[in-house]
Amino acid sequence: MKPQKPHPDFPLFPAPNGQWAKKIKGGGDAKSKPYYFGSWKEDPKGDRAIRSYDARLAGILAGTDHFRHLAATATTTVGDLVTRYLAQRWLDAKAGTLAKVTYGHYNRELRAFAAWVKEATPVAALKPEHFGGYAAQLIEKRKILARSRKRITADIKACFRWGAGNGHCPLPNFGTSFKSPSTTKESIRKEKARAGLADYSDRIVTGEEIDKLLKLSQPNMKAIILLGINCGLGPADIGRLRWRNIDLATGKLNYPRHKTGNDRIGYLWKRTREALNNLLKPKHGHPLKWTKAEFDQHGQDALVFVTKKRRPYYREVEIVKDGRVAGVKIENAVSITFGRSAKKARLKGVTFYRLRHTFKTLGKKAKDRDALNLCMGHKANSVEAGYDHEVISFKRVRRVAIKVKSRLWPKPKGQESANGTMAIAGVDHAEKGEAA
Repeated sequence: MKPQKPHPDFPLFPAPNGQWAKKIKGGGDAKSKPYYFGSWKEDPKGDRAIRSYDARLAGILAGTDHFRHLAATATTTVGDLVTRYLAQRWLDAKAGTLAKVTYGHYNRELRAFAAWVKEATPVAALKPEHFGGYAAQLIEKRKILARSRKRITADIKACFRWGAGNGHCPLPNFGTSFKSPSTTKESIRKEKARAGLADYSDRIVTGEEIDKLLKLSQPNMKAIILLGINCGLGPADIGRLRWRNIDLATGKLNYPRHKTGNDRIGYLWKRTREALNNLLKPKHGHPLKWTKAEFDQHGQDALVFVTKKRRPYYREVEIVKDGRVAGVKIENAVSITFGRSAKKARLKGVTFYRLRHTFKTLGKKAKDRDALNLCMGHKANSVEAGYDHEVISFKRVRRVAIKVKSRLWPKPKGQESANGTMAIAGVDHAEKGEAA
């Protein structure tokens, strides 16, 4: 049962979600919105809630409530700390310095940890047994493998170190059981073997398998598959790609990585450029139904791939509960559609990201690590890299892309092509000049 107000002038009301609340217009908001000040089940007289309200009111009115003031209690609880940490990470996400999908992972895993140890537990009361027990929970109950456990462990430790560094709580003793597991190839193989799972960590895609996938695909997905294997783009990269990143005349892709901001340059094969050009033809039913003239005039800032409802293929949807962002849901039509095609073609262990792995593996055959890193959007993490100011030519990038193609679809030397000309091994006659 909802409690009654302790006295007529009590400023808060018991909300249906189980918390004391008040609607306040603050921070430049056009309309008032509800703010919550703790559970009325645990605090039926509203003593803690009114202290929290008094401490936060100035911040709410000023629009700085994301820097939450702790309630006037002797200790910081795990729930308090997680809420404060996530508020700061959400600011980073809104500023563009943190990916929303990363924030969603923080939110999901930190809330899960707080629920397991109980949100009302003081941080100072946490012992190595709590962290060791949660490590066992990840393995035994949730069946989470080493790579994911390593990330979860790092995220939880980062939250507590942030709290200690900002004076919100003491740094707990994590103990020896709550440590990052080994993620070497050998360790991953051993873990999967013990769990009875198939290991596809070294799986790359062949040219024959690419051809199978292309035959099963519509024009949009054909272009997507070719971009994945031709330039090593991931599904999120595909969903964010805009026409201004592509020069169909020269075949140059200039597309900095959204994840890291690193430069990324690619060369589009002739067949990839043809697949992209086909999207602009009305007969293939491009969702925007542009004519070539309309595209030349207006299309450069538009997304290359959109759904029939003109939505991006890759979307990060905020999940809002009780007036706050409770998580981020990823909607990725690229991975879903590709997965269906791979299943239909009976290709085991082939996800869209395997195309990126294949590009990196085969691209090493060009023996130009710096050019390959530029194609992948990777950056060397070494002291020597700070002294290297070399400008990598587009010719070297082309050589890497064409080497990948020649490895996927090799041709015997001297084999005569369909138009009667001699073909370089694995290289279209139209690309012969670039392979020199």
